[in-house]
Amino acid sequence: IKYSDFEEIFNKSTTMANFLFRTMYEVSYKLSESIFRFQTAKEKYKVLLHDFPFIFQRVPLNCIASYLSITPETLSRLRAEK
Repeated sequence: IKYSDFEEIFNKSTTMANFLFRTMYEVSYKLSESIFRFQTAKEKYKVLLHDFPFIFQRVPLNCIASYLSITPETLSRLRAEK
């Protein structure tokens, strides 16, 4: 679909705009999730540290490890590598 066609549909119908927004959100979420799945533990850790530098002061480490799909021990080793 051309951007101009997309924009026209988006502007004409609130229902269609909501549908398109939700669809685009779902696609982008699934894509980012699949990319995240193929990253190494170190890459996941670096992305999290870059995007949310204060998360380690606010969230328990076992929750962060679970989010990253790594063990708490692996997270501890990654944090020690500084």
